[in-house]
Amino acid sequence: MEKRDGRISFHKSGSGRGAKVTIPIPWLRKMGITEEDREIIFTFDEEEQKVIIEKK
Repeated sequence: MEKRDGRISFHKSGSGRGAKVTIPIPWLRKMGITEEDREIIFTFDEEEQKVIIEKK
């Protein structure tokens, strides 16, 4: 398992606020995520306080 430090960017979005996370390109390539095939599923495990990202 590979770990990297990162940050979340917060920005104004319409009448609210939004957030973005940058995922390293090598990880996306390993997951088979491309600019053409980029649909994913986010899962939030509240108990473990983890966000899981999977290719759709």
